[in-house]
Amino acid sequence: MIVGTNCPSNQIQNEKLLYLMNKTTRKMQDVYSIFQSLTSAEWCAFKKYLTCFTTYNPENLKQVQLAEMLVQAKECPDANTCCLKLYGNNKDHNFAELKSSLKEKTLDFLLTNISCDKQKELDAADYAIIKIKKKSAQFQQLYYSKKRTPFLFDLLDEIINSAKEYEQYSILVEHLRLKKALVSWKKSQEEFDKISKDMEDAWKCSEVLNIAEHYYCE
Repeated sequence: MIVGTNCPSNQIQNEKLLYLMNKTTRKMQDVYSIFQSLTSAEWCAFKKYLTCFTTYNPENLKQVQLAEMLVQAKECPDANTCCLKLYGNNKDHNFAELKSSLKEKTLDFLLTNISCDKQKELDAADYAIIKIKKKSAQFQQLYYSKKRTPFLFDLLDEIINSAKEYEQYSILVEHLRLKKALVSWKKSQEEFDKISKDMEDAWKCSEVLNIAEHYYCE
C-alpha cells in the first residue's frame, strides 16, 4: 500500500516538524533579542562575567563565541548556521544546551548588574522596583540556604519599607506575611496584631489599585 502525501499520519508528522522548526527559530530569536538589548557597558561587563572563572583561553569558549555572533549580527542568525560555525556540523545536540545555558547566564547577569548607562534608561520608580525584587530574590536565597542571622531580618525590613514607599503592595503583603511568621509571634501579641493590620491595609490598597487599572484599561 502506497501512503499518499495527504495521509493524516504524514500531515501530523509534517505539522510536528514545522512546530519544532518554529520553536527552534523562536528560541534563537529570544536569545538574540536579549543580546541586542545590552548596552555597550553591559556587553563589556558580560564578557568578563563569562570568562572570569575559567582557566581556558576566552577566545576558545563557545559561549563567548556564540555571544559575539549574536551581538554582532544585524538580524537574528539561523541556529543551524551558528551550530555549523561552532561545532563543524549543523546538528550537534550540544548547541541546544549551549544556547540555553547562555540565555540563563545572561538573565542572571542582568539580575546582578545594572550598568550606569542602563540606569539612565529607567525612571527612578522602575529602578527602585528592580532593586526591591533583587533584594527579595536575595532574601529567599539566604532564607532557604543559609543559617539565620540578624542581617536576614534587616534585609526583610528593607524590602518592606521600600515596597511601602513605592506602593508595591503585592510584594509588601508577601514580605509582611514572612515577617509575621518569622518574627512577630516571638515578640508580642501587639507586634503580631500590628503586622496583621499592615497586611490588611496593603491588601485593600492592592485591590483598589487593581480596580483602578481595570477601569483605566476599559
